[in-house]
Amino acid sequence: MKNALARALNLWRFQAKNVYLLGRTAAGRLPWLARAAYRNQFSKEYTVALPDGFGAKRVTVRLSIPDMPAGRLYLFSEHVHAGAGRASGQITACTTGGFAFSHDLGLSWKAVNLWCFANLPFQHSRRLRAGEILLAAIDPDDPGTPYGSNARLVICDLEGNVRHSARIRNAAWHGPRAIDMSGETLMYADYAPNAPRGKHDTPSYVPSHVWRSRDFGRSWEMVFEQTGVRHFHFLQARPGVPGEWWLTSGDTAEESRIWRSTDDGDSWADQTEKFGATVDIANTRFPREIFRLTDLIWDGDEILWGSDDVLHGAARIDPRGPAPGRGARLLRGNPSTGEALQILGQCDSEVRNVVELADFHLVLTQSIGEIPPAVLLMPKKQAAGRLCKLFDIDLYSAQRTGFTYSRASRRAEDGLFFTFRNPTDPFDLPGRQLRW
Repeated sequence: MKNALARALNLWRFQAKNVYLLGRTAAGRLPWLARAAYRNQFSKEYTVALPDGFGAKRVTVRLSIPDMPAGRLYLFSEHVHAGAGRASGQITACTTGGFAFSHDLGLSWKAVNLWCFANLPFQHSRRLRAGEILLAAIDPDDPGTPYGSNARLVICDLEGNVRHSARIRNAAWHGPRAIDMSGETLMYADYAPNAPRGKHDTPSYVPSHVWRSRDFGRSWEMVFEQTGVRHFHFLQARPGVPGEWWLTSGDTAEESRIWRSTDDGDSWADQTEKFGATVDIANTRFPREIFRLTDLIWDGDEILWGSDDVLHGAARIDPRGPAPGRGARLLRGNPSTGEALQILGQCDSEVRNVVELADFHLVLTQSIGEIPPAVLLMPKKQAAGRLCKLFDIDLYSAQRTGFTYSRASRRAEDGLFFTFRNPTDPFDLPGRQLRW
């Protein structure tokens, strides 16, 4: 009863805040005290002591719900790249019938309503050239078969002037890590709404594709198809290497692969083909799901990633040793060589995102069973095994949650970044974005 009353009170406060915003002053701003009270009410702060060797003695993390334009509920969709390994202050959040954007890391927002698409529940965005933005939604009036296989793509400017719209007989992308632009090449990997794992012969099963545009989203061609892959999770251009793109797939062992293109998508090579059904690392034999991932980071000729799998099938090669515990792994290596990979650390549940934060990587996981999502810190310059758990994410639902669902900033700007959130984590409040 106490929790129910608290949730009702928080919802009333959230709704009252939105009603108050409708009556803003001519200056368009809340009084300072009201804004300060709002920030304090809908924020949580964690201060954690760090182990020796981290280069700092403690870290402080504040989570808060952004103060968004009134009348709509928004979800985080993109933190725009600034180039040269930096993030920008530009954030985009989608809503039904429009979007909002910020140029100052979420301190202020401008709402953009697309009245001709008022019924479209936009889920994804990608900023293009010359102030344009690409938006994606599943068309509720023409959902396709199976549901989710018919995406509506809309291109407009930041004033809401529509430049182009089209239906594409396939799904949209998984999140901001599954779409990218390099030069004049724009590509995304679709996230097919497929049947349960391994059910490739069901009527609702559809292949997974990579789509490419050379005219900034006006037309698309399919440049890669995998009939035996349930989902594509990740597609990004490698920074500083023209023409090179990396793609990942899952979910079963045979589907868990990393692909690379060096010609802007004309051809693709499996970087994990030198490994068989299992992968040996030190004294442990892992299943191929170690290559199932939703996020990766380049580090010279190597990549760093966290497995989107708890690796149930891991076993000791030497049976006299202790059995490896169940859990996702953080890894580093160059899979294309077939040489041994390096385990950097282990966490309880699947890794959803790795965010670059100055001299560190912040690792974000999802929940599994009764284990809540976790936030972990790892130095960029580190020895294997140096991974510090900072805190668990508070949950206000008994249901399993993906927490960020692979939607997060690539890197922080001035110590600030954004992620997606379920309405029940880490606050029991509406809205689907979180400011860090």
